Amino acid sequence: MDTWIIFVSLPFIVLWSARLTVCRSDHPEISDQSLRLQEPCFPCKCENGTALCDNLGLTYIPRLSKGIYNITFTGNRLPSITEGKFSNISHLNLKDLDLSDNNIRYISPKAFSTLRCLQNLCLRSNIIPIWVLSESFLGLSNVTSLNLKDMHLNNISSGFFEHMPTLSLQYLDISHNCLGQLNFDILTKFHDLKSLRVGHNRIKTVQWKYYPALEELSLDDCNIQDVPTFCSANGSYFPNLKKLFFNHNLLSKINSSFFACLDKLELVSLNGNPIRHIFSGTLAFLPNLQKVFMHHMENVHFIDGYAFNNTNLRTLNLRGSRIILNEIDANAFAGCYGLQILDLGYNQLHTMNDSFFNQMFRDLHSLTYLGLLSTQLKAVPTVIPGALFQLEILYMNKNKLQSLPRNMLYHLSKLTHLDVSFNFISTIHEDTFPEQNQKTLKYINLRNNSFSCSCDMEWFVQWIQRDYYKFPGYPSSYTCAYPPEFKYAQLSDLSFSEQYCLFRKTVYVMLLGFVSLGVVLVAVLSIIYKCRWKLRYLLYLINHLEISKLRDDQNCTYDGFVVYSPSDTTWIIEHLIPCMEERNALKLCIHERDFDVGGAIVDNIVESVETSRKILIVLSINTLQSEWCQFEMNLAQRRAVGGTHTIVVVLLSDIPGRLFSSSINAILEEHPCVIWPAPQEDETARDMFWEQLLGHFRN
Repeated sequence: MDTWIIFVSLPFIVLWSARLTVCRSDHPEISDQSLRLQEPCFPCKCENGTALCDNLGLTYIPRLSKGIYNITFTGNRLPSITEGKFSNISHLNLKDLDLSDNNIRYISPKAFSTLRCLQNLCLRSNIIPIWVLSESFLGLSNVTSLNLKDMHLNNISSGFFEHMPTLSLQYLDISHNCLGQLNFDILTKFHDLKSLRVGHNRIKTVQWKYYPALEELSLDDCNIQDVPTFCSANGSYFPNLKKLFFNHNLLSKINSSFFACLDKLELVSLNGNPIRHIFSGTLAFLPNLQKVFMHHMENVHFIDGYAFNNTNLRTLNLRGSRIILNEIDANAFAGCYGLQILDLGYNQLHTMNDSFFNQMFRDLHSLTYLGLLSTQLKAVPTVIPGALFQLEILYMNKNKLQSLPRNMLYHLSKLTHLDVSFNFISTIHEDTFPEQNQKTLKYINLRNNSFSCSCDMEWFVQWIQRDYYKFPGYPSSYTCAYPPEFKYAQLSDLSFSEQYCLFRKTVYVMLLGFVSLGVVLVAVLSIIYKCRWKLRYLLYLINHLEISKLRDDQNCTYDGFVVYSPSDTTWIIEHLIPCMEERNALKLCIHERDFDVGGAIVDNIVESVETSRKILIVLSINTLQSEWCQFEMNLAQRRAVGGTHTIVVVLLSDIPGRLFSSSINAILEEHPCVIWPAPQEDETARDMFWEQLLGHFRN
């Protein structure tokens, strides 16, 4: 019986052995032991319907268990894909297959025909002859997404996709290739195409075709200088386009005509273009526009007023475009009532004053995010705490801020993220961060500032120690810069005693009081010095008021008090005294001769003026430059107003009118003036001079 069983079973054992031999011949690297021990996904890793077979050096597709829908098979070695290459996974309802970077050189025309459910295929970074690649599409009956990125493709003809049976392709990526032009004729059969990425090619020209389903178009990093209009004879080539990526091309200017006929556009990205001029109304006719990215343009020369005018715009990124004051109109953001995110980082805004910021941000009351990173700001624009009440995130790091305004966050109740790191802030005032803001703030970056570790910072040290998790870089990046005894000390190591801070405050108040008193004293002394002549005259009026009332012309000692500069003494001695005193018996008061020796000069002047019937002013440039003469003329003028004395002026030489003060002009207008003749005039002129002068003294 046993012999019969063995005889019957022998054929089956042989067949089974033969089957194992075939498997081993197909995959010689797999041992008998590994066949017995391998998991259903070996050597890949499987989880949640996805098999990860990356960088395993495989030359075959392993057999995978049912339930796998996605396979990532990158970085292996599959130089040739024949029709039976996918036999181990033909039983799967496979939807996604990534064969990137497998050094594939050949694909048979029907290699993919066994993968009937395949929808997403990626062949990125494989160098396949273009005619081989074209014929390999024959087995793609249900593919909706095809990635042909970085495959050295060039000169794609209109028949490139003619072998592909599917008409439902929706996503196509042929970026990072060597295309020299883009003719949409190659895509004529794909009426459902929604996304097309052809960036990073050598494209200089494009020719649009009508694609009503296209929603996303990427032409990044090409050499395109001019873009043909998106308007067709019947409306728009892309009536449903929502996203347009045109980064790093050669555009030099944009205006509203650039976006004409793109009514459904929601996002536009023009980063890295050498755009020099953004014209007024560029975005005004895009009713569905929400996001605009135009950072790192670097050559912006002009941004006109209302350039970004669009009430539906939500995000605007102008970071790193090196915009400065004379390049942007203060009304550039006018009309952006719905703007929520604005990034102006890495631009030169330090020359913009508060008035300019107020004008520029006047319509941005909906802002929730404002980026002013590295804009060389020296102070916080008042419009931020004064008008942008919806702010939730504010970045002003890497600037030149020396302080934060008091009550800065009083109206910014929604602010949760604040970054003012890498500035020169010395003191954080308690009223800058009200208690309510301390609770609502989730992220406060104040690292690498020049903190002054004084008692004014005691509250801040306590706060940061309590909520340390809100302060990135704490404690190592929060150190003291002042005073010298605390330099480089970490705020976490500081401890302020009540007695120490009270003593410091007392000393500060006393010092402030002494300084204030000193300032007042200096000011008073300065006023006294400046008005010393007026004060002296005031004292004179007080001391001599009663005496002057009792005096009249009968009691005068002198016929005339002479006001003159010592520099004019020669004229006084050689001409005035001989004529007036020696020939006409008049008695003049000459200060160099008649003042009491040892007496106060002011008293001598006042006494002599009061005891003189007339006041004779010898006017010259020297007289105008003498402070004592100014005092004497001021005294004479005030006495003349009361009618006690009469002033007579002798104009000794020509004096430029610009040297006359208002008081000198008043004297010349109200009192007689006699002009001393020039040297070249004859004796008759001098005789007339003395006759006129004596006449004024006799009247």
